[in-house]
Amino acid sequence: MTFLNGYQQAESRTCAKLCNIAYEQENSKDYLSIKTAINEALAVLNNEEKSNWQLIWLGLTLDFGNLMFAVEDKNNPNTYAIAHRGTDWKYLDDVVQDMDIYKTSPLTFLNPARPAVFVARGAMDGLNALLQMTDNTTLVPGLSQQVHLLDLLKNVQKTAPLNIFVTGHSLGGSLATIFSIWLVEMFIQETAIPNPVNIKTYTIAAPTTGNQDFVNHYNSRINPTGPIGFQGFRVHSLQDLVPHAFANLKDLPGCGIPVDFLLKAVLEGAVDTVESTLKLEGLSYVPAGEDHPLINMSPRTAPACANPARKLNDYSCWVSYEHSLDTYLSLI
Repeated sequence: MTFLNGYQQAESRTCAKLCNIAYEQENSKDYLSIKTAINEALAVLNNEEKSNWQLIWLGLTLDFGNLMFAVEDKNNPNTYAIAHRGTDWKYLDDVVQDMDIYKTSPLTFLNPARPAVFVARGAMDGLNALLQMTDNTTLVPGLSQQVHLLDLLKNVQKTAPLNIFVTGHSLGGSLATIFSIWLVEMFIQETAIPNPVNIKTYTIAAPTTGNQDFVNHYNSRINPTGPIGFQGFRVHSLQDLVPHAFANLKDLPGCGIPVDFLLKAVLEGAVDTVESTLKLEGLSYVPAGEDHPLINMSPRTAPACANPARKLNDYSCWVSYEHSLDTYLSLI
């Protein structure tokens, strides 16, 4: 995949497909089975797009709740993509990372420190989980078998420039947001930059990660040129509930999912409760990255979803439909 400046629809679609691959065998707790499934899915993607993505690194947390993998584009040397898996409700850590928004954490990796910059504690917990991951099977020349992803990338950067796509869907999109700025900071803090690094982030259906100061810092790093280039794009459907959390909750009841007036009143009450609690805690969340909203213009029907939704389980059916990667791939 050619690395170009600015938002590119083809890049966005490929990133969404890589996000989809991150869910392969998501309920399995067998590392090799997951790796095999990802490789098989990459073969299908390569056949569809005439591409040549090859898995070079696969990391999972000890409970298998978080997954991150890296692929290399053999058709475009020194081009990589890092994909993060979204929420699997089977794993408690995923749920905590999604919902732990009432407590916050500073970005401890910033140098110099910026106390006003904070993210949701769940997002920071997720990043810390990612940073502990090692690949258990990939052998990299000059590195140990238990290799961290940053060590692998720095090893490549010693001899060649790096082009890196970072992506993730849902919770994976929030983790891609914080992981990408962490990656930028790690390369900026290097005392010597042997070769340029360009990082481009496409989040798909991501909830918000941090406050306005976080977004200001994130945006301050956006620069398509220079030794450390960075661009960030936020791709989301206006009808999807998840990207409304937790910055635009007031728009949620009327976001396009068909609901009757009684259910709409229930949703508005729930939104008021969450917003009031955030306000009491002195918290506000802001979307990070250049906004790329999508509008679902398909007929307002979905398999087995009542139209309009009258009960919460009807609404949940619509939420699942609008949030699914299949729907996003049809829109991008």
